[in-house]
Amino acid sequence: MAVSSLDNLGALSKTVEDLGRRHAGYGVKDGHYDSVGVALLWTLEQGLGKAWTPEAAAAWKEVYGLLSSIMRNAQQAAQARAAA
Repeated sequence: MAVSSLDNLGALSKTVEDLGRRHAGYGVKDGHYDSVGVALLWTLEQGLGKAWTPEAAAAWKEVYGLLSSIMRNAQQAAQARAAA
């Protein structure tokens, strides 16, 4: 979904923010996003084989960084509201 929605970041951001807010209730810690990112990139590298070029790696790293940043911010905001 993320890849097919990159041309519509507004809608994608709302979906990813919702996901981040839900993660606030799952006990997800900030460091979990880093672990998931490493696992995602490793899995893509294994699955794509020779198609995993430096350009593909950089693009996926950038996309995951963007999406995880949106999720983290939404999760932190939801946790702050819950604590208030």
